[in-house]
Amino acid sequence: MTAPPTVAPRHRVLRAAPALALTGLALAACSSPDGTPPVPAGHTTVVFTPAQTLEDSQLRQAAELLSARAGRRGLKDVQTDVSGGAVTVTVAGHVGDQLAPLGRRGAVDFRPVLAMLPAGAVGTPPQGTVPADLLQQFDALTCTQAPDPRARRALSSASTPSVACGRDEEQGQRYKFALAPVAVKGTDISEAQSAFDGQSGAGWQVQLTFNSAGSEAFSSATADLATRPAPTNQFAIVLDGQVLSHPYVATAITGGTAVISGSFDEGEAKGLAASLATGVLPAEFTPASPQETDS
Repeated sequence: MTAPPTVAPRHRVLRAAPALALTGLALAACSSPDGTPPVPAGHTTVVFTPAQTLEDSQLRQAAELLSARAGRRGLKDVQTDVSGGAVTVTVAGHVGDQLAPLGRRGAVDFRPVLAMLPAGAVGTPPQGTVPADLLQQFDALTCTQAPDPRARRALSSASTPSVACGRDEEQGQRYKFALAPVAVKGTDISEAQSAFDGQSGAGWQVQLTFNSAGSEAFSSATADLATRPAPTNQFAIVLDGQVLSHPYVATAITGGTAVISGSFDEGEAKGLAASLATGVLPAEFTPASPQETDS
């Protein structure tokens, strides 16, 4: 299979996943004699409190999901405990704030970008066209800080155009977006993995695999997006009401797999993969400050 053309490393792109693209990658950490990376010394513990009261069964479900997300981020010796209406997560090593993002609810969808405008811009027209019935909502968004609750409320319907806030990965600039209805549901992602591609220079990237329904929807959507001018050739990945990434599409992507590459660091790639690959939490969970011990 022919590898896709190289793209600028600081601009995220959505492309087909070449076969065996990430094989033979160098290990980033030393391993034990049997090839297993050593477990870090000490432990970090974070208590996650749900935004609403949950039943015990929901808390146990949340604990399983938080554990899975921690494992996908590469954290070791993950342990969870449910008590007092909250979930406690403990991992090996002093990991600082790496546990905090696990508490996101994790509702993911893909929406084509209709228009975008830098947050706080005055007297500047947006790139693209904002639908007439979205103009009032679009103008009301400030997006100068995250999250903007008005954007989350607006995204409650998957079948209608909406507005959202996000950040341009290359410039670090916050933007507000007008988005088309959901084209691909996050529930149609069957697998998502992060990996470092040192061979092509692409760096950290996220590989996606879709189920049959998702593959068909993704192929149709990307075929359409690839024919459009910027910024309407971009596919917004919306996580919990925020545009997490908005890679552009250069060609139709078929085969049920895709790669998001460009400008990721390790934590961003692992966090995005964990959110895309795991289920949705029954509620948003707020993390307490991490507690680190040497034992």
